[in-house]
Amino acid sequence: MTNKLPLNDSVFFAWTRVSRRSEQLAKYFNLTYVRYNRWGQSDISLTCSLIFNFVKTLFWVVFHRPKFIFTFQAHPFISISAKLGTWFTGKGVVIPDLHTAAYTNHFTGIQGALGKWIMGKCPLILVHNDESKTFLGNAIDELKDKLFVLEDALPEFPSFNSELDSNELKCVLISRFAPDEPIQEFLDAVSKIDNCLFYITGNHQKATFDISKYPEDRIFFTGFLSDNDYLKLLQSSDTILILTTREMTLLSGGYEALSLEKPIVLSDTETLRNYFGNTAIYTQNNANDIRQAVIKMMPEIHNRRKAILDLKKQKIDEWQGKASHLIQLINQL
Repeated sequence: MTNKLPLNDSVFFAWTRVSRRSEQLAKYFNLTYVRYNRWGQSDISLTCSLIFNFVKTLFWVVFHRPKFIFTFQAHPFISISAKLGTWFTGKGVVIPDLHTAAYTNHFTGIQGALGKWIMGKCPLILVHNDESKTFLGNAIDELKDKLFVLEDALPEFPSFNSELDSNELKCVLISRFAPDEPIQEFLDAVSKIDNCLFYITGNHQKATFDISKYPEDRIFFTGFLSDNDYLKLLQSSDTILILTTREMTLLSGGYEALSLEKPIVLSDTETLRNYFGNTAIYTQNNANDIRQAVIKMMPEIHNRRKAILDLKKQKIDEWQGKASHLIQLINQL
């Protein structure tokens, strides 16, 4: 997907360590991309980074006076700081791009009230899938006409020399060791599968269970990988798994697997089924079902590659059409 869809004098803010979606949207809409990091893991350090990022975003908007301001909104404070900046300058339209956490983790209490308030102040709101649009439209009636569904743009990756270094099948579980990922169930599922090597990405030091009991000659925890090493691992795999217990989520790992044309095993959620259709093998998030899904995938890898390629072409065309429509709507604001 190489065509850029220009929005002049515009910016995309993200307060996160990494957001491939934000990077891709900024790239394809030709936006200035401003990413502010988070510090540490403690409540105090995270609060300090939140305040610091709030002030930096506010001042950036005041000094640069952009016309359109996109925000990667998991919590409402990023959009509030951008909106305050537009009030100071009298210029600018804030367009939140809602992370699933915006209407799951941060949808109650003070943050929920602030989130609903700032969304009501914005003329257009991006969501990642139809299920999220339905949920938010039912939850907040005034948002129904503001919600626009735009899935992630499929990323473009450089090609590496990634020939398989083993005669055995190679399976990668894309993970962050986040609470919504059934990683322990996955490990219990595959620990007795002998004819495949399994790689688990992400910071395994965050695991809340003992990972030392799993066979080290067949299961490999990669830890944090550089972008190049991560892509080399994915490109050298035969199949990729992405698992979540959370609905209304289109996983970035799924987009990566689709872009790389890799057969995939996914958690059986309505959102994932609606996007990936019959190209994927779906599983419940328990060890037995995950094991059966992996075993089912093994003899079907070759045949599923063609279906994945066809889906990739379809999704690229669909995304270009939606993105062009979004540009038209934005220019009418």
